[in-house]
Amino acid sequence: MSAARSSAWKKLVLLSSTLFICMVLTEVGLRVVSPIRSFVNLMTSFHRTDPLLGWLGVSDLDARFHQIDFDVRVRHGKGGFRLREGNVAPLPRSPVIAFLGDSFTWGWGVTGGRQFTDLVQERLGDGFDIRNLGVNNYSTVQEWLLLRREMSNGLHPRFVVVMLFNNDYQENLDPDVRRPRVVLEAQDSQPRFATATETALKPWRL
Repeated sequence: MSAARSSAWKKLVLLSSTLFICMVLTEVGLRVVSPIRSFVNLMTSFHRTDPLLGWLGVSDLDARFHQIDFDVRVRHGKGGFRLREGNVAPLPRSPVIAFLGDSFTWGWGVTGGRQFTDLVQERLGDGFDIRNLGVNNYSTVQEWLLLRREMSNGLHPRFVVVMLFNNDYQENLDPDVRRPRVVLEAQDSQPRFATATETALKPWRL
């Protein structure tokens, strides 16, 4: 290899290394000075404990959710649910359609304004009020308890849409005391709901 070619390779390597270091320092600097926090762990960063439901979204949150395949902005309202950020806002006193579900409803990897509930709002127009009540890793037991509590606090939906996934059944029976679940205390007793703070009992199995 000639001296000129060797020198060119060295300059190329030096330039590439310098560019990479600058990119890393820029990213670190932006994360330090940015008013929007960035998190990788979903459950510990975007959620808070709840004595009845196990956990719920952090209220008034504005943060980045960063994973290897996406980097999105997540905003929660006062109740801890994803904010409606689409282009259509419902008219006052429009009938409410409440969507219950887990991470798919909440909007895993989806930036604000692009959750499917925002798209439904845009499609139906301002004559309906679409509410996203999705919470990550929820079972249908938690969703039912959440709906009951929201209704006791003044929510009166015209329709309720429950989004299901194939792990919901097992999560309803989950003996993990961090979530409410269905339990059977005796063979001849009726199944009932155990709260998240209750001592673990025998899980109900079909």
